[in-house]
Amino acid sequence: MELLRVSIFDQYIERQYGAKKEKILYSDISILNVTINSRETIREIRIIKTNRETLILNGLENLEHLYSKLKKNCRKEVIISESHEPIDYDHPAFYVVFGFTLGILMSLFIHFIAKLERDMVRAIFVLFSLNNLISSAYFIVKLAISKRYGDKTKLIDFILSILMAVSGLWMLFWV
Repeated sequence: MELLRVSIFDQYIERQYGAKKEKILYSDISILNVTINSRETIREIRIIKTNRETLILNGLENLEHLYSKLKKNCRKEVIISESHEPIDYDHPAFYVVFGFTLGILMSLFIHFIAKLERDMVRAIFVLFSLNNLISSAYFIVKLAISKRYGDKTKLIDFILSILMAVSGLWMLFWV
């Protein structure tokens, strides 16, 4: 298992994942977005560079130290925003309540679909297939997972895009 390492230097920070190293100059940073959880610790730091490239850091030890260094070393023009999570996602009951609610909603949805006529069911399948096709295009264009976790996960973006496109086409033409 390869570890992600972030090193702080005077002129830049360096992200290393395996053998790949990436330097982010402080002068290239235009926006810093920080997400703070309900325990008042930093969950995520999103660095947006002047070329609109995004680097997302989370799950690292001592993100607070990294954030203070970034604020200290970045240019004065850098836009810094802090957002607080409205829900305690770390609470043990959160996923139990979320799963229970989602289960009830899915049961009601299936019950609702069972009472519909064939044309309405077909329309719902068309909407689901369009959702999958649009999501597939989004994953290909934005590389949503590899933007967050690095270039090694680009294959996952492409595989998910293909699976979403195939399932969307399957729902559109064969169901």
